[in-house]
Amino acid sequence: MILTGFFDRLFGRKKQRDPFVIEKGLLVKYHEDDCAAVCVPDGVTEIGGCAFEGCRKITSVTLPHGLKKIGLRAFLGCYSLAEIAVPEGVAEIGDYAFCSCESLERVALPQSLETLGSSAFRSCTALSSVELPSKIEHIGEYTFFMCKALTALALPDSLKRLGRQAFSGCSFSEIAVPGGVKSIPAECFENCVMLKNVSLPDTLEKIGEHSFFQCYRLKEIKIPDGVVKIGSQAFGYCDRAETLYLPESAVDIAEDAFSGCTALSHFYLGGVYVHCDVKSTRTEVQTWQIIEMMKIVRSGSLAAWTNVETADGFRTEVKRCGISTEKMSQIALGLYRKNGDPASLNYILETVGLLSVILILEKRFDDMETLLSANPPPQAVEGMTALAIEKGAHEMYVMIQKYKEQNGGYDLPGDRFEL
Repeated sequence: MILTGFFDRLFGRKKQRDPFVIEKGLLVKYHEDDCAAVCVPDGVTEIGGCAFEGCRKITSVTLPHGLKKIGLRAFLGCYSLAEIAVPEGVAEIGDYAFCSCESLERVALPQSLETLGSSAFRSCTALSSVELPSKIEHIGEYTFFMCKALTALALPDSLKRLGRQAFSGCSFSEIAVPGGVKSIPAECFENCVMLKNVSLPDTLEKIGEHSFFQCYRLKEIKIPDGVVKIGSQAFGYCDRAETLYLPESAVDIAEDAFSGCTALSHFYLGGVYVHCDVKSTRTEVQTWQIIEMMKIVRSGSLAAWTNVETADGFRTEVKRCGISTEKMSQIALGLYRKNGDPASLNYILETVGLLSVILILEKRFDDMETLLSANPPPQAVEGMTALAIEKGAHEMYVMIQKYKEQNGGYDLPGDRFEL
């Protein structure tokens, strides 16, 4: 025995050893040799924790039929692994199982899979194709975190729970969350910078903090009826989104839920359309202003401001709440267009034609017709006439005069128009 070892060392021979350590069906460890393609022997029913961890030379692995489980960190850091097929019969893939397999492009998951662990494919930056099985109910935290090449993904109807940052940093352009999901967890779709379309289910109740943070390409934010809570920065800096659908059920909205959404200008609040022209005001609509608008919508009119009895009082109250008179006027006009209720306009009209300031400056004659159709009181018409003269808005002036003639005329100042 001693002489054999001596001659082995002398002539450069080394004893061959089995690279697989297997105990009663459990593959405990694989000792990496020079093989790029590895075939796991038949009879193995479980890939043990860390079994292939750090095996950098492996490019492909063939797994045996009869396999039931892939354990914790089983293939973590196998940087050259490009493709793997998980055979039918596997029910569980453990936490970090394929984490940081940077060359992994495709993975086939079996229909038998029920549990997909946290960070299972985390930082698989080349992963472009994965098909989730129809039975899976839970996707854990960080499961597909920073899978930058993942451009398409279908979530199965069986899904009920999503983990924190499950898809953060992915590159798919659209996602449909199935009906069994009741909560979008924190940072779930954060930094999905290619995401353009999101479909959320009617079963949804909560949208967590930073869940769609910096999804730059979202064009609209459509929150379904039934959502009660929207967390901090949930849609923060979705700066291309122009339209927001917000249900009346949303009563718990973080003050910065829509912070940085600088393009938002079309609002469907509880089914009521409100338009705010952010381009003309050059300031973004803040989340708390949206909440104030929702209060107005819930009241059905401008009831939130009826405790103010004078024009000066109205201006003071608006300034105290930080909402410009221009935006309040646009809110009122949007409400009137939706429900046809003159009460939505009369209060602002009574404040000496505040709304008409915007209309005259922007030459929005269609809105002036809408205003006049609300049968404003004579003092409001008087204010509009004075403003038309002051601003040199000839067409506005003519429109108001025609309105006066149709309504019996008023004894108003400025009976002739002067530029």
